[in-house]
Amino acid sequence: MLTALRGAAHPLPVVGIRDRLGPGVSGQQVRRILERAGSKVVASGDRPIRYRLR
Repeated sequence: MLTALRGAAHPLPVVGIRDRLGPGVSGQQVRRILERAGSKVVASGDRPIRYRLR
């Protein structure tokens, strides 16, 4: 999942991360991974929330 963010040219929403990971990954799974990787990921303050690596 962090590889999907690393390869992105701009911050990605959960849907964009799911698209890069494939059809077997749910939005809930992506959000859980993002929560666990909190020290490595920055979330935007607007909606939809977009994520990027620190």
